[in-house]
Amino acid sequence: MARIYWTYDELLEDVRRRARSVEVLGHTVDGSAIVAARGGGDKLPAIFITAGAHSTEQAGVSAAVELIDELDTEHQVHVIPTRDPVGMKGFAHALSLGLGETPVIETFAQAEAILRERGEILFEEDDLLLALIG
Repeated sequence: MARIYWTYDELLEDVRRRARSVEVLGHTVDGSAIVAARGGGDKLPAIFITAGAHSTEQAGVSAAVELIDELDTEHQVHVIPTRDPVGMKGFAHALSLGLGETPVIETFAQAEAILRERGEILFEEDDLLLALIG
């Protein structure tokens, strides 16, 4: 059964437990490691799976982590469980990196208000707002 990860450290702990090996590919602006986990066999071509492009949507992240050790294949399996560790930590954390303080955000409306008050609006159309903070 797919697991919900409440913290990025919790996700990394599960990835390390499941993987044959874990490689740090780089670090985000807040120092979080972006990792690739190795599973499967040794046969090529390898299977490459990435998840976590939409940081608040965890279903893909949970599924990718499960596939590290549950995908029954002779092929190498390489998984980047989340491409956006900063976003996975939540809107408040991501905004804190540009604001220098952690805002209180309980709704999307509050996040939008912070972007409008403290950011430079770069693009706005319908329900899409893009702002530069920091």
